[in-house]
Amino acid sequence: MTQETGSTRDIMTLTTRERIAEVRAAIHKLAVGRIKSYQLGRRTITYYDIKALKEYLRDLEDQLIAEEGDPALFAGTHVAFFDKR
Repeated sequence: MTQETGSTRDIMTLTTRERIAEVRAAIHKLAVGRIKSYQLGRRTITYYDIKALKEYLRDLEDQLIAEEGDPALFAGTHVAFFDKR
């Protein structure tokens, strides 16, 4: 097992979308990449940190929805306006 490095930039300087991509890559590499640890910015993460990474990913996704809105929130919704009955 080896160590792999993601973005060398401090993760807090990345946009929310970039952070989501980095965290997803870290989870994937740790879960299926057979690596011992993954460096995310200045932080080294091991296989046992996947649960914490998944929680962080959910927080980032919630933050992105708050920043950009959820395009799927009203997907497939139709609006009708009835003037009189």
